Amino acid sequence: IEANVIHLNQTTFLHLGKSGGGAVSERLEEWEVVVGKQCHPRPCPVRLSRPNTTFLIDIRDPVDRYFSAFKWRKLVLCNPHNRTKTPAVGEKVILDPKKYCQPRARNESIMIHEKYQANASLLAEALCETGEAGEEAQRDYKRLSHAKDSLSDWLPNKTWRTANLVSVVLEPGFNYLHQLDNAIEWLVSDLFGANIASELAATKHTELLHQTTDQVRMHSSVLHSKHKESLSPLGSCCVARHVKKDYKLLHKLKTVSCKGKLSNVCEAAFASILKRRQPLLDDSISCADFVELQNVPPEDTSTPKKPRHKKLAGNVLFDDELFWILVGVAAVLLYTCRKCYMLFA
Repeated sequence: IEANVIHLNQTTFLHLGKSGGGAVSERLEEWEVVVGKQCHPRPCPVRLSRPNTTFLIDIRDPVDRYFSAFKWRKLVLCNPHNRTKTPAVGEKVILDPKKYCQPRARNESIMIHEKYQANASLLAEALCETGEAGEEAQRDYKRLSHAKDSLSDWLPNKTWRTANLVSVVLEPGFNYLHQLDNAIEWLVSDLFGANIASELAATKHTELLHQTTDQVRMHSSVLHSKHKESLSPLGSCCVARHVKKDYKLLHKLKTVSCKGKLSNVCEAAFASILKRRQPLLDDSISCADFVELQNVPPEDTSTPKKPRHKKLAGNVLFDDELFWILVGVAAVLLYTCRKCYMLFA
């Protein structure tokens, strides 16, 4: 600890794109905590095998992450056919993407703005295609910055099992900043002891806990969107199955990477992601059929149905049709008996 700055030299921040990593970086700065290494925007799996290293990782639902990445790249990349923005590089584009755009990654920009008409659902739904069309969509997915590297790419199976991981989970309904504060406190405690961590936390909690996630600067397309967008149900299903391995990995991370006093919140956030997406992962039915089943309107139970039975003497219930058949038979018998009486009278 030097000049009120805490150096976590044995900590590496695995900064997955579009998973709240901007908020993580800012929160570390506000805590005056510096990590030894940050991996972004590409994975650094070789570091996972290093001994005595702790890894802080930001986690988000893979489908939400894809959708956010598509919107962000659509926003910041220069559109070849729309030159209303000024080409620029660096922080200018990030801070004001309505005015500036990145002139690089031209092929990615053409893919987004022309091939898929700036519509994330079109690329997502194409992932469900078979043959060459599906393979082409998969290649295009791998060209989408921030989304092309899946969680499984960041945490290869052979290396993550021995790594000391600390997760913060960006999921609706769960306070991301509280999770961040908890993770930072745990990291400090793990290296410098509980007393220093508690003292630091007490100071920072007073300064920061009143903030909300919306008050923290995040590289978010939502902040700059004119209209609320959503991914189509079919597109959500196709992306979920494309990155199905990530959901299996999330289930495992839930049990090993939630640390500190708020570990239960972290675990609940993982569980929320898995619960939301589990229905999409059933390979026994195609995504198209799954979506069609979801669109079938439920049976209307608001209007009471007409009773199908009539109550007769002796507390015996008869079906409506049977009742009228019996009435008809009785009428015929009565008519026949009357004719017979008149004939032989």
